[in-house]
Amino acid sequence: MPVRTGFGCMRAAANFLGLGIAVVVIGSVLPLLRPSLCAEEAFGIRCIGYCLLAAAALFFLCGKFRRWLYLNAARTGSEVKARLVLIYHDHIPCREDGSHPYIAVCEYYWDGKRYLATSPTLKRRPELYCSPIVYVSRHSPKHGFLDIDTLYNKE
Repeated sequence: MPVRTGFGCMRAAANFLGLGIAVVVIGSVLPLLRPSLCAEEAFGIRCIGYCLLAAAALFFLCGKFRRWLYLNAARTGSEVKARLVLIYHDHIPCREDGSHPYIAVCEYYWDGKRYLATSPTLKRRPELYCSPIVYVSRHSPKHGFLDIDTLYNKE
């Protein structure tokens, strides 16, 4: 069972962490390089860095929570066959060649009601005729988590 849910949050946390550390270091070193800078201005720059670090921590916790939800649904929830409904491009290019990643949308039925599960960003286009598996949480059937590996396996 792959654990890939929450990677968008983790990527954002890493970006905010690097930016926050850079701003805090700049706010700490700048008064040494430029003595005319007052202490309040340097403290303001460091505060911006601290806010970026707090945002990184929030994104990190969000990613960990999504991963925990996925693992909990896979462990204690039900396994449901789904049907691939839609494959589309994400609007934000994240590859070196500038191409857009894919997102798959699958539908599954629970107690006669139709629900949708979306995948995180995928680097490859999923197979058109696949039988994806969705792990449905026992607490709420609208929380379905797509098993990524089943998107690439034809049956």
